Amino acid sequence: MQKFLRSRLFWISQCVLFCGSTFLAIHFYPKAFPVIDLGIKMDRSGALQSAYQLAHKYHWGPEDFRQAASFDLDSETQTFVELTSGGSAAFSQIVKGDLYSPYTWRVRHFSEGKANETTIYFTPQGSFYGFHETLPETTPGAGLSASEALPIAEASAKKDWGINLSQFQLIEQSQEAHLNHRIDHTFVYERPKIQIGEGKYRLKLIVSGNRLTAIHYFIKIPDAFLRHYAEMRSSNNTISSISSVAMVILYFLGGCGIGTFFLARKRWLNWKTPLLFAAIVAGFQFLEQINQLPLIWMNYDTALSSTGFLLRNASSSILLFLAEFVMLSISFMAAESLSRKAFPKHPQFWHVWHLKNASSIAILGRTVSGYLSVGFFFAFVVMIYWFGTSQLGWWSPSDLLFQPDGLATYCPWFTSIASSLHAGFWEESLFRAVPIACAALLGDRFGHRRKWITLGFLTQALIFAAAHANYPAQPSYARVIELIIPSFVFGGFYLFFGLLPGIILHFTFDVISFSIPLFVATTPKIWIDRSLIILLTLTPLWIVIIARMRTGKWLELKPQELNQGWRPAASKSQKQMKPKSIQFVPLNRVVFMSMGIASIACLAAGIFFNPVKNETLKLELNREQAIHLSKKALSDSGIHLSSKWEILTAIAGTPDEDDRFIWKNEGSKTYQNLMGNYLMPPAWLIRFVRFDTTVEERAEEYQVFITQNGTIYRMRHELPESREGAILEEAQAQKIALNSIQDTYHLDPTSLKEVSSTASKLPHRKDWVFIFSDLTIQLKSGEARIGVKIAGNQAVFSKRFIFIPEEWSRNER
Repeated sequence: MQKFLRSRLFWISQCVLFCGSTFLAIHFYPKAFPVIDLGIKMDRSGALQSAYQLAHKYHWGPEDFRQAASFDLDSETQTFVELTSGGSAAFSQIVKGDLYSPYTWRVRHFSEGKANETTIYFTPQGSFYGFHETLPETTPGAGLSASEALPIAEASAKKDWGINLSQFQLIEQSQEAHLNHRIDHTFVYERPKIQIGEGKYRLKLIVSGNRLTAIHYFIKIPDAFLRHYAEMRSSNNTISSISSVAMVILYFLGGCGIGTFFLARKRWLNWKTPLLFAAIVAGFQFLEQINQLPLIWMNYDTALSSTGFLLRNASSSILLFLAEFVMLSISFMAAESLSRKAFPKHPQFWHVWHLKNASSIAILGRTVSGYLSVGFFFAFVVMIYWFGTSQLGWWSPSDLLFQPDGLATYCPWFTSIASSLHAGFWEESLFRAVPIACAALLGDRFGHRRKWITLGFLTQALIFAAAHANYPAQPSYARVIELIIPSFVFGGFYLFFGLLPGIILHFTFDVISFSIPLFVATTPKIWIDRSLIILLTLTPLWIVIIARMRTGKWLELKPQELNQGWRPAASKSQKQMKPKSIQFVPLNRVVFMSMGIASIACLAAGIFFNPVKNETLKLELNREQAIHLSKKALSDSGIHLSSKWEILTAIAGTPDEDDRFIWKNEGSKTYQNLMGNYLMPPAWLIRFVRFDTTVEERAEEYQVFITQNGTIYRMRHELPESREGAILEEAQAQKIALNSIQDTYHLDPTSLKEVSSTASKLPHRKDWVFIFSDLTIQLKSGEARIGVKIAGNQAVFSKRFIFIPEEWSRNER
């Protein structure tokens, strides 16, 4: 291979291939990946500053807030558009247009211990794109009717935010009454003449009391698509899971386990340098966790201590570092040691960056070849995306390698470097070196080395490609086929040149993919991130150049620096020492008895202080009896199901927050009185579903809950969104809900107080959900409530439950 790297034909071919591939990649990349057209002009600091100014101008809470920010993608909408409504070209048009922005900056204003918080949204260009202020239940406010709240919402949207509501049509409205008599109203608008496939452009306005507290743009995606996509993703995950099992058995147990065991016995295991490299790569991952600290606050529960939240995340990061360190150490030790034994002509990997080795023609050639191959890989990815989507009808997300949240970290450039360093070193070591080196050694042991290497070569390509099948793609095997050829190239690099060129290629390809948003953004000081990415990506090349400058000439790689030149250290003579007898000291009887008494005391205390008595957890009805009773209940309701309906069973009704709340606040007597009505007892959940029909129709199912004494506790009928039905006004639907409560629970409608009503406009019907409080049940805090769902003109579900005050839930956390 030394002569091959000196061949002019080889380097001319490499340069021509690089230039041609790079031209194709640059030319076609915008057509395959619309992220190139985002036009990002706002960075994290700009988003925080703009949100701060708006919060003070419009008095959004909380006071003395902290800020967190993220750059998000509405991946659900992207998937829907690309799969059903025009592909990546249509999604690119949405990104460029002004009807909806899938990419948004999201800034959260929050304060520890306060439920009041605000989220403000901006487009990538920095324009205001909505907000949502969450008010605590206890915040006072007006109790307006819908007709009084609607003008407030529309006037504020038009005056303060310039929203032209003449382009929208009001289609849904709902309201929720709070314990302090404040009523919140939600109004949903839809563009009547414009849609994307079956998706609807919508706008939501929320009025809390007498002021606008939310503006939210979204696209309503059909439920049938979401179910179809979930089914598709399960196929992706199945392929990936099979690959993971094969990886664990063949690579970790076989190569890293058995392989390194035999190498260690012959003193061929090199462990010191792999530990160092593992610490470096895992350390970069740990620093990336710190770099992403701004993002973790987006999911911070303000009911918890911020110090405790930060400490838990720090603990998780440390545990992740240790796990990564162990996994990387094992992988690196196995990969290098097996390679050293299997391929004697390769350079010793841990020595490639030593001064005299780095300034050699062999290492220079491997380094430059790794970089030049990046152009081919990018061209291949772009062309496979184009060919698969345009000719074969395949689909993969157009921003597959783009991580939007990387822009919201402290140092966006670091995210690309850390993630790529991990992938380059670990995946090439485990997925390439371990299987191919093991195959070569098995060939040496049993004969037919080339056949064994061919088998290992094919195995690594298949497992590597299948391991990435959990990425969204359709058909489910698309990613497998897409990565087969790159796997062959990576495997070929390793087989002929060792690990170095493959790692450089993998690392550089990922860095460029992850950092593309930084190179198309026009935010302030973005040149700093770009410069750091370029400088750090070329680190292996800088090492070679600096080594060349220090030695003054290009050197030849000495034979002792090849794998064949490595020899295990001589074993040291073992001193003959008389083994010391091990003294086992028996446990003191007092200590032993104390431990036993303490254990019994802890068990007794746990039983005594258990907030929910476990006698409520009895379920004596068996599965066959529950199924029989559920069928009878459906038949009595006039529902007769064919044999095509399948039956699924589960246990429901385990103690939850409702049980804890009543037990602690109302006492055991009230708890027992409410058990079986507003508190769900242990019950069989019998589901009747179908799998022999379309994905959309599979949404229909019947659910029957049966308690231990055979009582029907609850029944539910789920309908597909596309099912036709009536379109009722609120008063009509409310009447049906009250009649259902009266028939089911024998409650007088005059003993009920409406808490909320929510409408959902579907393609061929209108659904309603009503929640009432039961005035016959008096609690110290909280309320006994009943929820009823109306699909068209039928009551398909009703549920009794306990409403828990927000303050109690926050204190419990």
